[in-house]
Amino acid sequence: MPGVSAFLYRLFRRWLYAGIGHVHAPTRMIADQLRSHGYDNEIHVISNGFSPMFSPSHGGEPDGRDGRDRGRRFRIVASGRLSHEKDHITLIRAVARCRHAADIDLAICGTGPLDSYLRAQARRLLPRTRWSIGFHSHDEMPRLLRA
Repeated sequence: MPGVSAFLYRLFRRWLYAGIGHVHAPTRMIADQLRSHGYDNEIHVISNGFSPMFSPSHGGEPDGRDGRDRGRRFRIVASGRLSHEKDHITLIRAVARCRHAADIDLAICGTGPLDSYLRAQARRLLPRTRWSIGFHSHDEMPRLLRA
């Protein structure tokens, strides 16, 4: 329905955000959308977890961890709260269906209400896959993501 989006932005701006001085936006795109719809609050872009320290280093010679060395295992890392909205079960099911499941190391990093359920499903669905589910400290994550 035409105009619904603009109406909702206007409604939220007047009803929810009128007396608020600062608004958190997860991306620059969202901040720009809020500004384009007339939000005059201080809008701060605070990413939902990305930091350059979690990116692979650039430069130097390839070390085989970029997928070019086909003799090595393939690592999949998912990071986030172990809850329904993160849908980690779909990742577990996808790895289970993969013909290369035996060559995959799956790490699901986080804590939450689905911890026991996801572990049970991984035990049942991933007998050929190396997997881990659980908490990793902030200091451990860059190493894990770069491995």
